[in-house]
Amino acid sequence: MRRMARNPRWVVLGICAMVAAGTLGWYAIGTVRPDCAVSFGYVERGGHVRGPDGKATTVEELRAKAYRDAYDSGACEKPHSRWHDWVS
Repeated sequence: MRRMARNPRWVVLGICAMVAAGTLGWYAIGTVRPDCAVSFGYVERGGHVRGPDGKATTVEELRAKAYRDAYDSGACEKPHSRWHDWVS
C-alpha cells in the first residue's frame, strides 16, 4: 500500500477517478423534462420579444411558462432527475 501512495501515477489516477465520479454525479442529478408538446406565441418588434401580455420577455421564459401551464393542466409529466431514466 505504501508503494501505491508514493507512486505519482496512483495519485493522478485517484484524482481523475474522483473528478469523473463527481462529473457523473452532477450529470445524473440534472433535471430533465419528459417529452411534451407545448405551443406558445410571441411578437418580436425592434429586436425585443414580447409575450401575449405585451411585456418584454425572452423566448426561454415563454417556453418555460408554456411547459408549466401544460404541466398544471395535466398534459405533461413532472420534471425529474436524469438518473430516473437510467433505472426505469
